[in-house]
Amino acid sequence: MLIAASAFLFLLLLLLAFMPLTLEVRCRYRGLRGEWELALSTWIGLRIPLRPFPRGPAVSGRGRKKKKSFLSFLVRLLGRKGYRAGLAFLLKHVDIRRLEWYTALGSGDPALTGVLVGGLWSVKGFVLALLARFLAGFSCLPQIKVMPCFAGAGLDLWVCGVFTTRAGYILLAALKAAFSR
Repeated sequence: MLIAASAFLFLLLLLLAFMPLTLEVRCRYRGLRGEWELALSTWIGLRIPLRPFPRGPAVSGRGRKKKKSFLSFLVRLLGRKGYRAGLAFLLKHVDIRRLEWYTALGSGDPALTGVLVGGLWSVKGFVLALLARFLAGFSCLPQIKVMPCFAGAGLDLWVCGVFTTRAGYILLAALKAAFSR
């Protein structure tokens, strides 16, 4: 009985290790208002919406309140060598299933808008090159568009991405981060 239970548990853990996990990211900024959504889903149809990283007040050395941000947490975490090794391992096993990145940009001055749109194209090309280098690769061609708005000033950004990895790679990355020095 004990052998059957442990064999069942081993097979269940093996199945969970090979289970693909998909992270869906949607972000829209219009002017200064931004909305974003994260959701984690599995192949069995389970979809879990994720909340943004909580921001809470922290007290600085002089007694005044200072806000903690996700970026400062990430910088502190990546400053540790073991976490960098685990994250690098995990990123090599993340596949981009879909990436759509649309931007509308205008400055009010048509000449300046043209220069800004050209600069934005180069920034987008650089970001795509970084994604291709540090992640496993693209399963499909990314949909990228920059639309100049010569008539008015403003910024409209829409990003939708679907990233996939296996749960076993997440566990291996956590083990690598925990035991590397």
